Amino acid sequence: MAVFLYQIWVIEHDRNEKCTRKVHSGKLKKISVDILQNQRLAFVLRIPLGGSLLVFGASKLPDLAGFADTVVSYKVLPESLAIPFGYALPPVEVIVGSFLVLGLFQKFVAPIAVLIAASFIGGTAGTLYLFATKGP
Repeated sequence: MAVFLYQIWVIEHDRNEKCTRKVHSGKLKKISVDILQNQRLAFVLRIPLGGSLLVFGASKLPDLAGFADTVVSYKVLPESLAIPFGYALPPVEVIVGSFLVLGLFQKFVAPIAVLIAASFIGGTAGTLYLFATKGP
């Protein structure tokens, strides 16, 4: 893993109103690890993400065939992949969302939640691209 160096210039004033600049250097890796290990921040991030996955996944469960048809109609994935994706996504959303809200298996479900969010972003971007280039 690459370690990025950063520098912070701090201007300090002494009693004689003279300004001096000091450079504080460190490793960005330590800051990112501290942020990732912050329990309050993890709670604040996982509850909304888990809640939205849980609610929106549950709303798709009653009509899995309709959701699969919607995924196929986006034409971002080939139909042979879009149909299984459309059927598998809602239950996975509910399970991952439940685990995030409850705080269970966080190290396992967090990357899955990121992949789900990335699939939403990719699907939306792909649909917008197709709409812009080919029209409705």
